[in-house]
Amino acid sequence: MKSVAVSIAIVGSLFMGAYAPAAPVCARVFSHVSDYSPVTFLNDKVNKVEARILLENQSADLAYAPLKLKLGAKRDDLMGFFYDNKIVEFSETTHLMADKLIMAKILQKHLGDRFLEFHPPTMGVKEFLAKNKFVNADGKVIVSKAKLSAALDKEFPQGFIIKPTLDWSSSGKSFYKDKKEIVDLLMKGDNALYNSADMAEAFGGNKTGRIGSGEKLMMMGMIEGTGLSNSKYGEANEFRAHAFYGHVVKGATETRWYTPQNKEKIEAVDRFVEDLLQSMPKGFSHRMGFSFDIFVTPQGKLQIIEVNTNRGERTNWSGFLRTPKTIGAYARHVKDHYGWAIEGTEGWMFYNNLANAKKHVKHDIVDWMKDAANPESHDYALEGFRMMQKDYFAPVLENAKDPVKLQSADFVELLDFAQNYSIRLSKVKKIGDKAWNDFVTWTKTLEH
Repeated sequence: MKSVAVSIAIVGSLFMGAYAPAAPVCARVFSHVSDYSPVTFLNDKVNKVEARILLENQSADLAYAPLKLKLGAKRDDLMGFFYDNKIVEFSETTHLMADKLIMAKILQKHLGDRFLEFHPPTMGVKEFLAKNKFVNADGKVIVSKAKLSAALDKEFPQGFIIKPTLDWSSSGKSFYKDKKEIVDLLMKGDNALYNSADMAEAFGGNKTGRIGSGEKLMMMGMIEGTGLSNSKYGEANEFRAHAFYGHVVKGATETRWYTPQNKEKIEAVDRFVEDLLQSMPKGFSHRMGFSFDIFVTPQGKLQIIEVNTNRGERTNWSGFLRTPKTIGAYARHVKDHYGWAIEGTEGWMFYNNLANAKKHVKHDIVDWMKDAANPESHDYALEGFRMMQKDYFAPVLENAKDPVKLQSADFVELLDFAQNYSIRLSKVKKIGDKAWNDFVTWTKTLEH
């Protein structure tokens, strides 16, 4: 096998066919469109994604091409390999696919009668009002509260929430949950949920860039048991799964919100996502990395909460890619499926869930210490710190004198941090003692 560094020169050996990716998307705001129709505008954007899917259906499969890769042991090193070699696309269409309303429409189109097996019913707020002819030319709601309420009940018999179409790490922020409040706001037509002028233009401009669907908010059927909460101490019921080129990345699926891992549910989530991917055309996932938020109801039914892409940017499609376990799972996945093996100590770090560990731990320390500001969370935070010591630093310390590994700058950097961290944490006997206070003081010196 040939040894290569990150270089677009290897593109030809990875694909049995030529490909020119679309240009990267730039964040901008849609201008006013005088003849704007919410339904037509949304359908046009869905059709753009459909055109990509049809094109990619004809693309050659990613070839099994054994390669030895010289990469650093950081998340961005592996992600850079994917992007530099045009293995993963970032473009206008991957931006559009990040819009939750557009994604729901794409899934519905291809899954047909099976759509509700995977995803709750979904409509844009303006789409709902326009399709039902509930507004006049000025965008004012012209039907009674009773008629509006009845139409919502018909569309969403299980109840619904309203959430942003393009956002991330929202944790339920900007959600509307109370039906009576929603009806009142729609009737008033001069608020953040709905303004009469909204019917005259497509929306743009939020922290993620412009909104592809033209709808800033969408209605989504309630998933039984979600409670719209993210308790950090409850039962594992929400999961983040990962996919690459139409297959689940095994070993990357985790529970969310610090809930305990549940092997049986994780395996069910992986099967669910694999079923979804195999039910979609190849072009849907070709040149794509996805992450899926999946909820498992108390009755054991699985539903998609949302699907995440790279939002049309050369970036991550999940914050979980920061974690050594997740980025390690991707490294193992591409090695097993395509023969791309990361060489040396850096490969050892990826395959043993140690790559990117320093950055991940520093990030988590900051987040955990925010929790630790609450006295009831102190013991929980300390447990987490000790768990990170066991998972990430004990294996590094065991290899502290390995002459081969000491040749790796990434290993030495992690070893230095591991020694510093471990010495400080080992002195802590209980919350509130001097060693704990010293550890807390040290954590405040760490940049996020």
